[in-house]
Amino acid sequence: MLVVGFDPRSDVADLLDGVGFGVGVAMPVWRLSLKSRPERIEVRRWIRGRLSADLDTHTLVDVLLVVGELVGNAYIHTTSPRELRVRRSDVGVLVEVSDGDVQHPQEMDSSDDRWGGRGIQVLIELATSWGVRLEDGGKVVWALLPLVEPRFAPRTG
Repeated sequence: MLVVGFDPRSDVADLLDGVGFGVGVAMPVWRLSLKSRPERIEVRRWIRGRLSADLDTHTLVDVLLVVGELVGNAYIHTTSPRELRVRRSDVGVLVEVSDGDVQHPQEMDSSDDRWGGRGIQVLIELATSWGVRLEDGGKVVWALLPLVEPRFAPRTG
């Protein structure tokens, strides 16, 4: 589900409350500045350091994929990546990446002849919902990832 162009103070609160983030409950929000453009491997280490003890492997991999897409897109498609924010609840993980560009992400036709162009498809496949909101003269692209069970049954025999 894509949600675009809503009031972040009310609609995100309603969305998160509706999926168990409990807006009235203080939830830790981890923040990483992207202004110095930390290497993506450092961003992955930062995520693992905050979430690996609390998430199953499958959910952690999904979070790392989405974070990689959102941070990578902020680096490639904007001149002003700002911040990565991550918050966990009993039902999922909220990932937000802010930048100084108001232009919304555009879905591209994927092609075997070109690297890239699949980021929105990754969000559609992995996130319960995702969206874009304007914030401080830029935007925040966010994705809500559910806590998941293994997608593939182990091979037997």
